[in-house]
Amino acid sequence: MTIGTDELIGTDLRKLPPALERVMAGQWKKGAIPPKWDGNAAERIVGHLETLLVSE
Repeated sequence: MTIGTDELIGTDLRKLPPALERVMAGQWKKGAIPPKWDGNAAERIVGHLETLLVSE
């Protein structure tokens, strides 16, 4: 993930303590709002589905 503050560590729990240490030290990623994260995803999805259905 390149935008936002989420980070996947997978199922290897050994990766959790270093990640928590970075959070506590203030060394976590800086957040940014991802493109199209505007609360309108449903409308975009419906519009796309309508386009697909009309073209059939």
